[in-house]
Parts: sequence; structure tokens; C-alpha cells
Amino acid sequence: TQCNYTLTEIPANADQTDECTACKKTYYKVTKCKTGYEGDDCSECADGYQSCNGECLKEPNCANGSAAHCSADGLSCGCQEGYAGALCDQCDTAQNYYLCGGVCVKKVTCAHGTPTCNTSNKTWYCQCNTGYKGASCDQCDTDNGYDLCGDVCKKQLNCAWHVGVCELGLGL
Repeated sequence: TQCNYTLTEIPANADQTDECTACKKTYYKVTKCKTGYEGDDCSECADGYQSCNGECLKEPNCANGSAAHCSADGLSCGCQEGYAGALCDQCDTAQNYYLCGGVCVKKVTCAHGTPTCNTSNKTWYCQCNTGYKGASCDQCDTDNGYDLCGDVCKKQLNCAWHVGVCELGLGL
């Protein structure tokens, strides 16, 4: 009997095989590999699977430019800066990243204002409260008549100076 099969053992990752015997020796041919494997002897990972710890594991659908990495626990997504979650599909709010213009961007800290997203250039900026200015809203808006009085910026008309100390409510 002639046999065209070449494998002398059933591969570990074969799901189904055919066999034939020639010269009192049994040969095998893989007809179906286990899920995640491919090749004549099922030793290669199929598309969408990655070798990790000696196995072909399904690649996670990592988002936002992240890639799957192998560790002792299996495949997991290695998130880009600003992203979190098992699939890197959430903003890393623990590191102060929030969604702005469809991407996770580090949010600014505003002393006297509100962080606001500029969706066109995907950046956060401070929308300052009345009387404040500066990138972090940490300065009095002296250009528009505000001055530091106590620990707040007030219109200079509402603030009077007595012996070098500003007192609220003494002005006109």
C-alpha cells in the first residue's frame, strides 16, 4: 500500500486526522486543526491568534493603537498613554485623561475656572471665571480692572486699600 502522508505522530494541536499504513508503519495527515492553529502539522497560529506561553491564543481587539502583549497570564492589551481598560477603549481618568475631540487627552487643572475641550485641535484649556486670566486661571485679570483682594480677584471698585491691606466692601 502506498501512503502519501508524512507525519508519524498525531500533532498535539490536531483536531481531526486521517491515517494510512505502509510497510507496517502508520502515517497521519491532519484534516482539521484545533481552533487557533493552522499548517500541515498544526504548529502555526491562525490569523487572529498569537503565540503566547506555547499556545495560540485569540488576539484581543485592542483599541486606540494598542497592541496585544504576552505575559504569564496570557494575552492582554498594552495601552498607549492616556488609555485604560482591558481593551484600551477607555480614557485613563486615574491619570487625568479625558475624552476630547474623540481622543483621550490630559485635562488641564484650572485654579479659578473650568476645563474646556477644544474639539477642533483636541486639547483642553481653562475657561477662566470672571476676574481671572492665565493658562491655569491663576492670575487676576488686571487688564479688565480686577485685583487680588484677600484670596480672590475682585473689581477694583469693590475693593478698598487700608494700610496696604485690601478689604472687601469698603470701595464704591
